[in-house]
Amino acid sequence: MSQLENDIIIDYPLLGGTACSIKYNISYNKVMWISEKYKLRVNSDARLLIHKNSITKRKIKKTIHSVNEEIFMKNFTKESVYLLGFIWGDGYIRNVGRNFQICIECVSDDIIALNEVFEKTGKWTFNKRLRVNKIREVTVVSTSNKELVNFLVENDYKDKSKKTPEKIFNLIPDELKAFFILGWIDADGCFYWNEKHKLRQFYLSGSYEQNWSIFESVLKDLCVDYKIVRVINIKSQYSNIRVTGRTNIFKIGEYIYNKNIYLKRKYDKYELIISQLH
Repeated sequence: MSQLENDIIIDYPLLGGTACSIKYNISYNKVMWISEKYKLRVNSDARLLIHKNSITKRKIKKTIHSVNEEIFMKNFTKESVYLLGFIWGDGYIRNVGRNFQICIECVSDDIIALNEVFEKTGKWTFNKRLRVNKIREVTVVSTSNKELVNFLVENDYKDKSKKTPEKIFNLIPDELKAFFILGWIDADGCFYWNEKHKLRQFYLSGSYEQNWSIFESVLKDLCVDYKIVRVINIKSQYSNIRVTGRTNIFKIGEYIYNKNIYLKRKYDKYELIISQLH
């Protein structure tokens, strides 16, 4: 009898096959071969403990999510807060069978540009598709993290077209609030420059019934002049909060940029606006 076989004879009744294969760095099949050779059996107390451990491991594995909900709910990071703003602007919660799913849908180039932001918050699902009658490819980024879905629903994300993000904004530490606004702007905002007419403009778009109070409070704190426009026409109904003038737009840029997270194409347009002297 080899030393290995002797060790297995001692440990198998107490540990079982899987634990022995790990302990002695041998295959499970070899452990079972030895157990059959010497007619070994796991004793009843050990079998019960192995069963309980197996159930515990399955439960732990089941509750581990690919997207880290903790950094979206309390242990905030600049990346998670940015995405909370982006989801408020360009995301939605949809039914998938009996479950719900958080989705962000935008042009693929923007998703690629934000890839590092997504990576730092967990593993999201990415699906590309081409919209009907659209040239540009879009990507849908999603997660079915139940805890995160429930948290966003509790904070008005399912009804965001008629509300303001007051609940979630008040949870975010003051030093990170600008990342939320930046994410919201990267999702639904636009910097516009008309060289011919020397027109500088920033606007953030939303539904016709959109409550703009949180964004208004930020602009007031920055001493930025603005106006809210609500439009109803044959094709659509919408509203936006609009800012004009180089000085006002510069104040917005000073607040949201220099954060190492942003969509470059929008930042470049902002830079163009403030660089024009006339």
